[in-house]
Amino acid sequence: GVEEGSEVREGQVIARLESVDYLASVERSKAAVLRAEADLEESERQLRVAERLTQDNVLATDARDATASRVKIAFAQLAQAKADLAFTEAQLANTQIRAPFSGVVVKKMAEVGESVAPIPPGVNISTASGAIVALADLGTLEVEADVAESNVAKVANGQPAEATVEAIPDRRYKAVLRQVIPTADRTKATVMVKVTILDKDKDLKPEMS
Repeated sequence: GVEEGSEVREGQVIARLESVDYLASVERSKAAVLRAEADLEESERQLRVAERLTQDNVLATDARDATASRVKIAFAQLAQAKADLAFTEAQLANTQIRAPFSGVVVKKMAEVGESVAPIPPGVNISTASGAIVALADLGTLEVEADVAESNVAKVANGQPAEATVEAIPDRRYKAVLRQVIPTADRTKATVMVKVTILDKDKDLKPEMS
């Protein structure tokens, strides 16, 4: 499995959940599709026979129509079996947790054998119970900064900026203002801005001050 500091690519499997039940469901669904295909094939054979007998005036047309109806039912049953198979295959695929984007594992929260659970929207994944890993795209690091309300009129998207972090006080990073968040913090009389760092290096880490 992945460890802290591991680089992962988008779509890479980073964890596997217990999947025995889902695998069994897929196998049952595959068997149901095979049965439905066989039933359809037999119904179509019976319809061909019924049509010949009807043309020879050996079989009544209502009997042929009943056979045609069975073909339609068999078609519907096959479509349902295929839909069930697609559903069980999706459930099985969901037991493989894949990286949603390429990045670096900055924190690993689960070990083999531990229980995990979906994380509700808005919850900090790096501290959430049940999370597997916290993944960061170090190529898109940004700075979130508060700007006094009185200075908001002086900033605009695309404006050049500089950023420093407390851990490396003598390093000044070139940046550009990407977005001014269109709401204010009344308790601090500030507006948040997001600044994209242009000359990132290996020393710059997520969550630095």
